[in-house]
Amino acid sequence: MASLIQTELAESIIGEHFGDIVKVVARSMMRVKSSTIAEIIRNVRNQLEGSERKFGSFRRLEINQNLVKKALLILCQHNCIEVMMPTTEEVLRTKPHVRLRYRLKFEACLQMLRSPRFILLAKVMHGDIASMIIEQIFLHGRLKKDDIITHTIRSLAANGFEDEINESLKKKVGQMFNIMVKERFVVKVPPFDLSRPEEPPSRTEGLKKSLDFSIQKEETDKIPIEKKSSKILKKRNRYDFNESDEETIPIEMQMMLDNQKIIAGEKLAKKNSAVKADIGRYELEETEEQDTPKEVRGRVSTRGRKAPKKRIKESTKKMSSKTESKSSLASDKHIAVKAENEIENEKLSEAQKSVVWKVGVDQFHRVCRHLICMKLVKEHIPNKLAHDIMHELMKLAAPMERTANDPQSVSILFSELMRVLRTPTSSSLRLYKIALGSKPCLPSPQTVRAFLQHFASPKLGWIIEISDYGEGPGYVMNYLNMIKYIRERDVHSCITEIYDIETARICRVLNEKHYMEENAISDIALLPVRETREKLYRLMRDRLVLMQEVPRTSSHEPKSTTYLWTTNPQFLISTMKNRTENALLKVRIRYQHTYSSNKHLLEHEEKFKTMESDLRSKMANNLNRLRMAQLKLDETLMMYSCF
Repeated sequence: MASLIQTELAESIIGEHFGDIVKVVARSMMRVKSSTIAEIIRNVRNQLEGSERKFGSFRRLEINQNLVKKALLILCQHNCIEVMMPTTEEVLRTKPHVRLRYRLKFEACLQMLRSPRFILLAKVMHGDIASMIIEQIFLHGRLKKDDIITHTIRSLAANGFEDEINESLKKKVGQMFNIMVKERFVVKVPPFDLSRPEEPPSRTEGLKKSLDFSIQKEETDKIPIEKKSSKILKKRNRYDFNESDEETIPIEMQMMLDNQKIIAGEKLAKKNSAVKADIGRYELEETEEQDTPKEVRGRVSTRGRKAPKKRIKESTKKMSSKTESKSSLASDKHIAVKAENEIENEKLSEAQKSVVWKVGVDQFHRVCRHLICMKLVKEHIPNKLAHDIMHELMKLAAPMERTANDPQSVSILFSELMRVLRTPTSSSLRLYKIALGSKPCLPSPQTVRAFLQHFASPKLGWIIEISDYGEGPGYVMNYLNMIKYIRERDVHSCITEIYDIETARICRVLNEKHYMEENAISDIALLPVRETREKLYRLMRDRLVLMQEVPRTSSHEPKSTTYLWTTNPQFLISTMKNRTENALLKVRIRYQHTYSSNKHLLEHEEKFKTMESDLRSKMANNLNRLRMAQLKLDETLMMYSCF
C-alpha cells in the first residue's frame, strides 16, 4: 500500500491529466490493494454520497456505471492499471463467479510527471520527429504503429515543420520510429493473456461433491451417453469464462483484440491456393520419377571392351532429359518456397501492424542515470579526457543493460576502450592536452590507465578493475557506488538544512566509519563531548541514528557496557523520499492555485492594459519557477525511487 502523500500526489496528477471523473475513480482504487469492477462502482457511489453530505449538492458529480468503466479504460490505456487473475483459492471459494481484479499502479502515475523530460531527451538525441513520436504516445497512450505515424504527421504539419504531408515525410517518421524501437525508447505492450485458473484435483470424492465437477456413478449409469455428456458439460461450463459476463472480460481485452485475431485478406487466400497447386504438382512429378526404372549407363567392361556407340547415345539422351526434369522440379520447388516465404512475410507484417506500443520508460531512466553520473564526474574532475573515458565506458556497456537499477555494468576491455578513444568523431579529433603548455595529442595508454586507477580507488569505487584473462584487463562501471555517493551528498545537505552543519558532520562521520563510540565521534567531528551527546540523542529521537549496546559482562550494567552509534541508511533514504514527495505535492498545489486564480490574466493578454500586463509577466515568471522546481524535485525523487 502507498503512503498518504503518494496517494495525494497521484490523485493530483491524474486529476490534472484526465479530469475529475477519472480522479474520483482512481481515489476509490487507492484505498484498497485490488478490487473488482463491482467493488469500484460501490466505492465510487459511497465516496460521492460522502462528498454530498460534506460539501452539499453543488459539489456532487453524476457518475454512473458506464462512466466508471470508461474511466478504467482511460487509466488502462495510459498503463496506470494492472489487471490480475484470481488465484486458485479464490476460484475454489467463489466457485462459478470468477472475477478479475484491478490495481492502480502509483509508479506509473508518478512517471507521467517525467513526460517533458523524456520528450526533451528524445529531441536532443534524435531530433524533432523523435520527440514528436514520444509526445504523441504520452498524449494518446498505447497505440499501433500506423496510428502513431498518422498522429505524428498531423502534429508536425500543425507546428509548421513540414508544409505538405507527402510520402517522404511518412517514410521519415517510419524510419525514426524503427530507430526508437531498436534503441528501446519505444517498446511493445505485452499481450494480455487471459489464462484460466487451474482446475482443482478431482480424485477424491469430497472435492467432486463440493465442486460438482461430476455426477455420482449410480445416477450416471441410468443416464444415456448423450444426456450424460451434455449434463457434465453444463456443470463444467460454469467454471469457464463466458464472454457475456462483464466481470470476466477485462477492459484491456478491448484494446488487445486486434493482437489475438488477425484475419488474412483475399490476396493471401489466392496465394495459398496457388502454393498448394504448385506443391501438389511437384509431389506428383516426384512419385512418377520414383516409379521409373534405373537407366542403363555406359560402363567399361573388365576386359577393356568399350560399350557400343548406340547405347552411349541413348544413355546420354536419357541423362539430358533427366537433368532437364530435375531442373524444372527444382525451379518449381523454388517458386513454391518463395511463395510460402512471401505469405509468411505478409502474415508477419499484418501481425506487426496490430502490435500495440508504449514509451520505454526503463530506457529513459537508464539515460537519465547516465546523465546524472556524467554530471558527477564533471563536478569531481573537470577534465575532458576523464569525462570522455567515463562516457565511452557507459556507451559501450549500455546495449547490455536490462533494467534502470542495475548495480554494475558488463566488463569492457581496455583495448576496446583505447580503440574508441583514438577514433575521431564528427565533432572532434580526440585530441587532449595532457599537461599545461603541452600540445593537444591522442591519449596514451598510460594516461588513460592513470584516470581509470583513480576512479577505481577505494575512496571512490566508481569503477571495478577485472584481472587479465588473456585479452587484457577489463573495467566495470559501479553504478551502485556512484548513486550512493550522490545520495549521501543530498542527505548531508538536507540534514544541514533541517538541523545544522555540526549534526550533518556527525552523520557523515558515522556513514564513513559505521560503528563508533561517543568520544571517538567527538574527536573526529571536532565537537565537545556534551554537544555531541545532545545531537546524537536528538538524531536518535528522529530515528536517523541507531545505538547498539555491547555488554562486557553478563550483568548488563551501564558501567561495563559499550555504546556504539551508527546511522540508519534505509530510514534516511525513506525520509528523503517522503520529504521530496511532500515538497513536490506542495509545489503542485501552489502551481494549480496560482494558475486558477490568475487564469484570466494569463489567457487574455490583449484585453488588458500595460499595468495589468506587468502583473501578467510576474505571474508567468512565478509559474515558470514553480514548473522548474517540479522538474528538480522529480529528478531528486527519481534518484531515490528508480535507481
